[in-house]
Amino acid sequence: RLGENDLRQWEGTEQERSVARAIPHPAYDATTLDNDIMLLKLDRPIRMGPAIRPLPLPRSCAPPGTSCLVSGWGTITSPQGEWEKPPETP
Repeated sequence: RLGENDLRQWEGTEQERSVARAIPHPAYDATTLDNDIMLLKLDRPIRMGPAIRPLPLPRSCAPPGTSCLVSGWGTITSPQGEWEKPPETP
């Protein structure tokens, strides 16, 4: 579901789609989770809006201490440790 902000409540910004094709990164490693990214082709187009928009990708790493927007799902842990606090949402 795209445009989801709160799983407990319908907000009117959500769009239901199915994945027609999933293309994993060719160097994905399930043990280390290196290259844990996947391209998803949806079953039909989406409508862009305030809750659904493309995520701009950086061209380089941000300097330490930079405030960043995090998008995705999953855990907040890694072999290097755990986030001090969950990422904030705008």
